[in-house]
Amino acid sequence: MNTAEHYLELGVRLRTTNKPQEAIAELTKALDLEPTHEFVLAELVLCYLALSDYTSANFFTDEICHYHPKSALGVYLKATMALQKDQLAVAEDYIRQAIQLNPFVAEFWAVLSAIFIQRKSWNEALKYAHKGLELEPDNSTCLNYQTICLNQLGHTELLQDSMEETLYNNPNDAFSHANVGWALLQNQEVEQAKTHFAEALRLDPNMKFARHGMIESIKSQNWIYRQFLAFSFFLSKHNGLVQLAIIIGLMMGANYLGDLSDQYPWILPIYLLVIVVFYVSWIIEPLGNLFLRLNKFGNLALSTNEKRASEIIGIGLVGGLASTVYYIVTRTTVGWISLLFCFTIIIPLSQCFSMGFIKNRKWLPLSITGLLLLMGVFNIVLIITFHKVSNFITYYEYLFVAYLWLINLGIIKEEEI
Repeated sequence: MNTAEHYLELGVRLRTTNKPQEAIAELTKALDLEPTHEFVLAELVLCYLALSDYTSANFFTDEICHYHPKSALGVYLKATMALQKDQLAVAEDYIRQAIQLNPFVAEFWAVLSAIFIQRKSWNEALKYAHKGLELEPDNSTCLNYQTICLNQLGHTELLQDSMEETLYNNPNDAFSHANVGWALLQNQEVEQAKTHFAEALRLDPNMKFARHGMIESIKSQNWIYRQFLAFSFFLSKHNGLVQLAIIIGLMMGANYLGDLSDQYPWILPIYLLVIVVFYVSWIIEPLGNLFLRLNKFGNLALSTNEKRASEIIGIGLVGGLASTVYYIVTRTTVGWISLLFCFTIIIPLSQCFSMGFIKNRKWLPLSITGLLLLMGVFNIVLIITFHKVSNFITYYEYLFVAYLWLINLGIIKEEEI
């Protein structure tokens, strides 16, 4: 007769090979034999977290805390679940409780490091990763978090050592290869990054983290895209408030250039270039995917949502350019409104796919996008039919600017596709 340990071993093997549903079936058999088995319950929690089934995960976490009140494992899993749900304060509270119960587990310190990575507090995150490595020098999670922190802090020499150590200790770990790939990509070592992303995908063909990195590496072969990606990496090193301050500063600088161009016409081309750069920065990812579709292998790497977003960008840019030509030739209001509408609506419309708003049913960005679409079409129809411009065009402009600010402030949050 098979024991609970036998089914537990099968469950662990299935979970670690990305088969959580099959793992749950085996672990349930183990639970039938030993209903209070701490590690069986813990594995069930990890399986349900992999499926984002937080109700079931929370139930089995509570079971651990009930049957094993002196164990830190249940509290650690509560912290892991809260972290996965981006509840950073809750996660920190739980993991500190776990550390109080047992401060000698490297993975506990890794979770604390992950929390501060999310907050972009790189020095604090590095400190906790080091605490984990003091307990377990070859801990994969702590080594990877150390690499992330050193990369964001710009410690180039230490970063190289950390990457080598990570891969030496975890040569067959897909996340380690993908993480090193992102570090190399951020330092514009594109070809080396592609090598590690390819290895990560060989080890785990379904890893989105590695797939996205490979796509960015292919797009980074384009010099222009590489500059926008570098700016994106620069922003990612700072927390939300600093990012917002940088963006506001750049926007104020652009407005100042616009004012100066009235007095000094030679500044106008510089001002227009800045505006174009600002605009392209909003559509650069789906625009890059549009060009990537010309690459046979790149096209295969794109998800359905990424393809839809790139198609929206392509259609919108063609419509915008056609409207621009029409406006230059005719100087009519309908030409101006059409080009304004085409060039602006593609930003929120493409982000419904590229940022996962449709998939995750995010009502705020979807509602604003729908309203912008209706207002834009209404304005164009009104001008064509009655040759009249309504106040809705002003409201459209205000709502569009509000959408951009909501994105910058993080109120509309990016989701993983």
